[in-house]
Amino acid sequence: MDFYPKFGFTRSEEHQYIMPVSREPVIFVNWIWTALTMSPCSAITMKNPTPFSPLRVEHNFGLLMFYCSAFMKHFVYYSAKNEAVVIAMQNGPVLICFDLFCDVGKSLSTLVNELADDHVYQAILGFTPSEDRLGEYEKIEGEDILFVYDQKENLFKDRKLMFLYWRMPDGAVPPGRSVISHHEGRAGVRFARSHCGPVDRSPRRET
Repeated sequence: MDFYPKFGFTRSEEHQYIMPVSREPVIFVNWIWTALTMSPCSAITMKNPTPFSPLRVEHNFGLLMFYCSAFMKHFVYYSAKNEAVVIAMQNGPVLICFDLFCDVGKSLSTLVNELADDHVYQAILGFTPSEDRLGEYEKIEGEDILFVYDQKENLFKDRKLMFLYWRMPDGAVPPGRSVISHHEGRAGVRFARSHCGPVDRSPRRET
């Protein structure tokens, strides 16, 4: 903990966003979500980073396919009508939305609300939304600590951001697997930070 500050690094905090879920009316039932079978269409969709986050992972398709074909294969959903791929898990009353891939112009709220089961009342996002939204931010605690070099811009100093983080709550275990990894009772997988693209500071309208 004291090693990195000696070389000009400062500890920074990350925050995970939790948004309320409100199931869409029956009219959206025809927007069927099915377990993804790899196809050219879905592969192209997943090569585009989520348009909803200011801190996106770019050029990471190979690692993404590794996760989705292994321990995350049960959590990949595809909507042909929305042309969207969502990596998510239904965990009791909570929808854990690890990542979402679609074109710009789609509605984050609509996609999350449509995917959630009837008994779900909130969604935990594995990325930070671009715009301010109704919900709350939870400080990420654990052994995985973020340090930022003092001589560079600290994007986390005055903003509640987080790197893409596939994090599961206590007791959430993928089918057919015991545990991924532990950080003080939580399991998660973090993408390589070196592939993160620039922060998008352009104003966005909440959809």
